[in-house]
Amino acid sequence: MNHPIEFYYEVMKRVNITGPRNFEPALFTAPCLICGKPMIFTHKDENWNDEIKPKLLDAFKNWCHVKCERLHNTTT
Repeated sequence: MNHPIEFYYEVMKRVNITGPRNFEPALFTAPCLICGKPMIFTHKDENWNDEIKPKLLDAFKNWCHVKCERLHNTTT
């Protein structure tokens, strides 16, 4: 978790070998309200699907890739 790029690379390598469908590896950090140190969340957390992921999806629901936004703006 100290090397997020390596984390994603290793997870995706394993996914390509085992072939699970609808799998989205996740590594997300946010500062603790009290001490300020990072809290680390991953797709392996027990409450990922029920609590963490829905909140992230809601927080970023209006975001898009810069390239997609440019394409959308030129076609509308």
